[in-house]
Amino acid sequence: MKPTPTILLFLLVACAATPEPPSEANGPYWKVEDPLGKADTIQPRPGDLEALDEAAHLYRVSIQRDGETFAALWKGARTLCRIAQATPSEEVQATTSAEALQNCKRAKVLQPRRVEARYFLALAAGLLAETRSVGGRQLVSTIETEATEAVRLDRTFENAAPLLLLGQLYHQAPGFPISVGDTELALENLEEAFEIAPDHPPNRIALAEVYLDEGRGDDARKVIETLIAENPDLPPRWPERWKTLRARLGSP
Repeated sequence: MKPTPTILLFLLVACAATPEPPSEANGPYWKVEDPLGKADTIQPRPGDLEALDEAAHLYRVSIQRDGETFAALWKGARTLCRIAQATPSEEVQATTSAEALQNCKRAKVLQPRRVEARYFLALAAGLLAETRSVGGRQLVSTIETEATEAVRLDRTFENAAPLLLLGQLYHQAPGFPISVGDTELALENLEEAFEIAPDHPPNRIALAEVYLDEGRGDDARKVIETLIAENPDLPPRWPERWKTLRARLGSP
């Protein structure tokens, strides 16, 4: 089971030293004339690790050979986050999310008022947190700070992804004084994400989960019934999560 980008956010450690990304200097993509442009043409389907890996190599070549541009850094981070979400390997998830985190930190220096660097920094921190087991709150702080700023800069980005991420953080994390969990804030962010992008399945799924946890089964059913009717064989990113939700709703 692959959890959501913010599940288990309370299982964290203090940030360890981040290894340098692998050098592409001797790799097969080093001599590609326009690695950034070529990477941009790759449109992988969800979970297509082969295509995602090719794009990641090309973005890395662009960064290492042609210089750290904002576009190469944030797009490389996006690709690395997608690998981290799709891979069954916790080790790969840890290394790719850590690299994405560093990309976004450098991108944020170049363009501090751009939503892309802020959002993917928060997402990468959440994905990295999932691979940790004990201690530390630094990553939770990073997720909340960067996701909040991403919401301020462009709450509609990628189907209201900053609102979705922030809402899931508040839903999944323990409450005060242990962590930042807050059901009221979770609902506020997830309801707005649903309002902005109601056709985006993760927005419906995340909101329905909170409604169910709050004993609001009728509200959860209203949010999710259209999705079930129109997508009976929906292959979401987290199939076990979808299966569990449908079981809680009493749907076959």
